[in-house]
Amino acid sequence: MPGSPSLGHMTTRWRWVHRVSSLGSLFETWEPVMPRIPDFLLDSVIYLYSSQQYAEKGERAGGTGFLVSIPASVAGAPDALYAVTNSHVIRKGFPVIRLNNQRDAMDVLPLTAAQWKHHRDGDDIAVCPIGLQPEHHRFFALDRTKWFMTEEELTTNGMGPGDEVFFLGYVSHKGRLR
Repeated sequence: MPGSPSLGHMTTRWRWVHRVSSLGSLFETWEPVMPRIPDFLLDSVIYLYSSQQYAEKGERAGGTGFLVSIPASVAGAPDALYAVTNSHVIRKGFPVIRLNNQRDAMDVLPLTAAQWKHHRDGDDIAVCPIGLQPEHHRFFALDRTKWFMTEEELTTNGMGPGDEVFFLGYVSHKGRLR
């Protein structure tokens, strides 16, 4: 088989994959290999529940979210920490956060829907400012200045359809695992 296709700026690893055409013929094509996501990023994920009781039991999770930090604008001040999820998750009644603690167990933050703020233009995003204690909670907050791109950066870096992205969250075990 030939080497990787030349795609200019892309440094993605590629592999051959077998496919079947609409008429049942076998063919091969190149597919990019998604690199492994570092395990520490899993500590940025939170579960959302309708009540503290369901969160403690790990039952009836309503969605997931993630943690984001925004660096303080004043030297010596703590960074701002936010829980982020989809607005529809909060509006459907799942404002309670469950996350891991330092003892390899879980902790529950019994929030209410009123504590979450929804995007003023109606985009499907909600945030809740929270304060977590690193000595108690095991978490990793995505620094907004390092993990997110502005529209200008997307354009400058030639980002667009077909570029790799990844999603953090859990959908299959409904909160029973940590």
